[in-house]
Amino acid sequence: MLFTTFGWHYEDHYTFSVNYNHYGAVKQWYGVPGLQAGELEKALKQYLPHLFEKQPDILYHLVTHVSPKILKQQGVNVFKIRQAPGEFVITFPQAYHCGLNLGVLFCFISFVARPYPKTYMHTHIYINVKFNVAEAVNFATSDWLAYGLKCVNRYRLFGRRQAFPHSELVCKLVNKCEKLDNETLDGFGIILSNITRGRPWDFDPTEYAAHKEDVEELEKQKLELDGI
Repeated sequence: MLFTTFGWHYEDHYTFSVNYNHYGAVKQWYGVPGLQAGELEKALKQYLPHLFEKQPDILYHLVTHVSPKILKQQGVNVFKIRQAPGEFVITFPQAYHCGLNLGVLFCFISFVARPYPKTYMHTHIYINVKFNVAEAVNFATSDWLAYGLKCVNRYRLFGRRQAFPHSELVCKLVNKCEKLDNETLDGFGIILSNITRGRPWDFDPTEYAAHKEDVEELEKQKLELDGI
């Protein structure tokens, strides 16, 4: 199992991702719908409270594995797929996923013995570990813009750096607005309204119910800093 697994996580900036298995062993995926991201995080915190107390942003490090059976017992919908060579897997914004690469280990042992007094044993071990070759890339569609802003706020709560400047991306899109379709223009919404005020990061995070606990914890920390 060493080096074959990837823990529960979502993609940077809540972007989409597409993964293609070129060759080799099957990849097994487990996924949770983006609408249940909050429920999954709550279940993980209840099952592994000591880890989250020690490292609140542990889910960003792709090292957390909890059985889908345990998550299902907590009311989280978990889905499984197997990705064979030549197949694509697409993940959606804020959709947690994890998985592993399925390789087969073959071991052949031969024993050779001679009669006494020249008895000895000779052992040959042949190991063939099957692997796979896969690649992935992130991408975004016009309806991703609101998800991206939501993730920027999430990063701010945890003090994480953005993988790329979301506001700069929006500004560049505005400069090319004559080339954009109406659906993409509609996706700007709250992002543009905040940028025009000169504060692209200033919006009410409480509107995102999935991260309500994080917001409450942030407010608690503010009160402690203020000496209340």
